[in-house]
Amino acid sequence: MCNTASAKGGKLKAEWLAQPSSDFDYLALGEISVGDIFIYFPQPRDNDGHGGFKGLSRVYRKVGSRGPLGLSEEVVDRNGVLINFPSTVPVIILSK
Repeated sequence: MCNTASAKGGKLKAEWLAQPSSDFDYLALGEISVGDIFIYFPQPRDNDGHGGFKGLSRVYRKVGSRGPLGLSEEVVDRNGVLINFPSTVPVIILSK
């Protein structure tokens, strides 16, 4: 039985490593559907102060596409603020 946080973390890591690699694939923001809830990956030279991969991730919902060929995607944050991201931003879907 796991009694410590590090033991529980080790067990979780072992379970994750047993998953197929396709479970860890990411998509571009332009590939997901309107209404999907996601987090986005930090980009090189992104100085927004989010702490990189180990920091907290902001959660967004895609609400539309703008521009020719969907070059800009409209998303909202948890406060309902409308933000435009490039379609190429790598994301992981949390909920459809």
